[in-house]
Amino acid sequence: MIVTLINDSGQPHNLHIVDSAKNDIDKSVKELEVSQIGDSSTATFTLAPGEYRVVCEIPGHSNMNSKFIVA
Repeated sequence: MIVTLINDSGQPHNLHIVDSAKNDIDKSVKELEVSQIGDSSTATFTLAPGEYRVVCEIPGHSNMNSKFIVA
């Protein structure tokens, strides 16, 4: 899967993929970071089937998360 993170705000953001079964950030998966408006970052992820969450770990950004399933 190819993921592109685009910053359309004036705040920095990052993207981590969390294995929902382990409830821990998979440190083997590359983190994406965008520091300022207009920045973008793209990476290819290879994930085993399962349920994952995408989260931003910047303090105060805990509401920036989403769930997805790899079949």
